[in-house]
Amino acid sequence: MSTTVLNPPRDNGPAYKRKRYNVRRSIRSSKYSQMFRSRSASVTVDNVPPASRRRSRSPSSVPRRDLPRVTVSDIDPIRKAERERQLTARMAAKELEKIEGGKTKEKEKEFDAQAEFAKLTSLRSGGVYVPPARLRAMQAAASQDKNSTEYQRTTWDALRKSITGIVNRVNIANIKQIVPELFSENLIRGRGLFARSMMKAQAASLPFTPVFAALVAIINTKLPQVGELILTRLISQFRRAFKRNDKVS
Repeated sequence: MSTTVLNPPRDNGPAYKRKRYNVRRSIRSSKYSQMFRSRSASVTVDNVPPASRRRSRSPSSVPRRDLPRVTVSDIDPIRKAERERQLTARMAAKELEKIEGGKTKEKEKEFDAQAEFAKLTSLRSGGVYVPPARLRAMQAAASQDKNSTEYQRTTWDALRKSITGIVNRVNIANIKQIVPELFSENLIRGRGLFARSMMKAQAASLPFTPVFAALVAIINTKLPQVGELILTRLISQFRRAFKRNDKVS
C-alpha cells in the first residue's frame, strides 16, 4: 500500500508575506554587519600605514556650554519650531550676558589707584587705615597731576599735620629748635592752620601761654600777615564770647 504525501496548500496571505519580509530583513542585516565589521579593522600590508587616517580634534580651550533642549507644546509644527528657535536664541543671549558680566566684574576688581585715593581723600574722618604699600601707590598715582583736587588735598593734610605737631611740641627748652622747623613749613599757605593750632593749643594748656606768645612774636617779625591773622581771629573770638556771655572762652 503506497502512501502519498500531499503538500499543504501555499499560503499567500498577509501573515505569510510579513514572515518572508522579516526573514529577508534579518539575513540582509547580518550580511551588512559582517561587511562593516570586516571593514572597521585597519588592514596593513608590510607595515604600510593606510592611505587616509582620521585625525582627532584637539579639545577647545573655552569650555562648551550645552543649552538645555527647549520644547514648546503647540499644535502647529511650523509655529512650534519657530517658537523653540526664538526661545533658544533668548537663552543663548542670557548666557552670553552672564559671561560678559563676569568679565566686566573682574576688570572692575582691578586696583585703580587714583580712584581709590580720591575716594579715600573724600572721607571726612582721617582714621581709615591704609596699608603703607597701597598708600604709596595711591600717592604716586595722585602726584602725577599736581593740579588735581586729590593732590592738593593731600598736601594740605600733610601741612596741617606738620604744623599741628610742631606747635604741640613747643616748650621753653626747645623753642630755639622749633622756630627753624616752623619757618621751613609753608606758613604763607598755612597761616590759617597755624593760627588755629596756636589758639587751640593755648586754650588747652593755659600755663604755656607765654611760650605760645613768644613763638607768635618771633613769627610776626618775619611774616607780619600771620601775626595779623592771629590777632584778627582772637578779637573775633572775644567778641563772639562777649555777646554770648561765655566767660570760659
